[in-house]
Amino acid sequence: MINIKQFQVVQNTDVDPYTGDLFSNFTDVGTDCQYSRLVYLAKEFIDAVEVHFMGISINHSPEDYAQWYIDNNRMDWE
Repeated sequence: MINIKQFQVVQNTDVDPYTGDLFSNFTDVGTDCQYSRLVYLAKEFIDAVEVHFMGISINHSPEDYAQWYIDNNRMDWE
């Protein structure tokens, strides 16, 4: 029997490194998070930035931030 690993389709995102790094350091974001958890945290991150940081604009979706994090970090489940 062949062991088939479930994988996420990699997509290129244009998340800028500054806000991507901010998201990487957001509360509870880590390499142990699954994709759905990262999307949830990205929604919280976007809300926090929009409320507390008037000089930063977020032009990407939560899915883009989650994928950017996965693309730029070795995840525990890889």
